[in-house]
Amino acid sequence: MAISDRSGIHSLGSRSMSEFERMIRERIEYTPEDARAWYYLGSFLRSHGKLEEAEEALVMSLELEALNPDALVHLALVYSKTGRSEDASSMWRWAHALKCGR
Repeated sequence: MAISDRSGIHSLGSRSMSEFERMIRERIEYTPEDARAWYYLGSFLRSHGKLEEAEEALVMSLELEALNPDALVHLALVYSKTGRSEDASSMWRWAHALKCGR
């Protein structure tokens, strides 16, 4: 499995998903100001249906790095799945504006 972000592909190799989650949580414990670690955790949790935890991690990522369109997209997906269509729409627009440079 691999995780894609704006800087490239990060391979997880043969590590199990639970091991990845444990590793990223340890990284956050030691460097809580790491926006990318929060983003990885949030996108991982979203993909595993842990939407409330994903939202918390993605919001933290955006608090640390507000101009991350990838985090905005994942947060929009969380909001869409939880019935918060207005919030989702807002995140989509913000992400689109950042990606288009407007």
